Amino acid sequence: MKKEKNCYWLFNDRPINANDNAEYFFEYINKNHKKIAKKCYFILSKDSPDIDRMRKIGKVVIQNSFKHKYLYLNAKYIFTSHLATSFFKPISFKHLKYYNDLIESKIVWLQHGITMNDIESAANKFNKQVSKIVTGATFESQIFSQKKFFYQDNDLYKTGFPRYDKLRKGNEKTILIMPTWRSYLSGRILPSGLHAEIDSFKDSAYFNNFFNLLSNEELYEKLKEYGYKIKFILHPGFKQYVKYFKPLDNDVIEIIDEVSFSYNKLFNESCLLVTDYSSVFFDFSYTKKPCLFFQFDTDEFYGNHYKKGYFDFETMAPGKIITDLNLLTWEIIKMMETNMYMDNIYINRISNIHQYMDNQNSERLLAEVLKNG
Repeated sequence: MKKEKNCYWLFNDRPINANDNAEYFFEYINKNHKKIAKKCYFILSKDSPDIDRMRKIGKVVIQNSFKHKYLYLNAKYIFTSHLATSFFKPISFKHLKYYNDLIESKIVWLQHGITMNDIESAANKFNKQVSKIVTGATFESQIFSQKKFFYQDNDLYKTGFPRYDKLRKGNEKTILIMPTWRSYLSGRILPSGLHAEIDSFKDSAYFNNFFNLLSNEELYEKLKEYGYKIKFILHPGFKQYVKYFKPLDNDVIEIIDEVSFSYNKLFNESCLLVTDYSSVFFDFSYTKKPCLFFQFDTDEFYGNHYKKGYFDFETMAPGKIITDLNLLTWEIIKMMETNMYMDNIYINRISNIHQYMDNQNSERLLAEVLKNG
């Protein structure tokens, strides 16, 4: 199966959809570097709704197909936004040992979001055999430079994330509510890249807080009065639960249930982000617009999902920290009343976070890859 000197560049986000750093880097290369693009392939599940769209950008290969296996064994680089090996390795762990001496590809971890929690065990250089990491924040580069991660300085591509290149300032009257997931409220990962349900989800503080927020009558009336709309988007790890929120759809609240859509388009068109601990605020803050952080379950979250890490929300987050549902409702209403006023302290924090804010991250990343390999 291995016939060529390692030359192919493979790209992947989640199997079921693109729309992450791999897609935007893949698109940049296909548009601007035709010679390199000839050896580039994007990997997607046969069930992905993004296949036709991505084929308009460049070459697509079906995950785990014979061609995927051939390309994988002859790959020079694997650019992945996720470290779940089943997303980009088409050969089972059981059989991988027969091919190890043939695999010479370098894994370039584009990341799904800026790292702010302690992920030493999952992200050190030798756990997933990562060759290079792309960083998007100043403090993040300092994190991965620590000895416990085993990376040298030239293993870090301090370029910013490719998907940030498409972020713009737009300011429509849309409020995004985008909480992260909780691993302890989700079942095993399925071949599609989505997760199985667990029975206790509807009894959780997570479900009740967000369900009650979206069904609040006063908030509904104020949205209509000031001409705003809410879009509620579950993390991909919770997509199996969208049906429990879907009944809340109305004329000013939309529950997004698509598997695949453009996050950047949503960020560009929105004026306020409400999240919890999700790194999605890094993307949104790149557009210099306000954020609110609803952190009602801090002890449970850091006790069961992530180990608290390097980012101190109290001193570094570009928005208020809120722990009470009633206070959150009041704060959203106040933001509408003040036309989304953003305090200078949070504007300054945004500037301290991002390494670059010039929308040229893909160009920098390719230059690093070609220079350092």
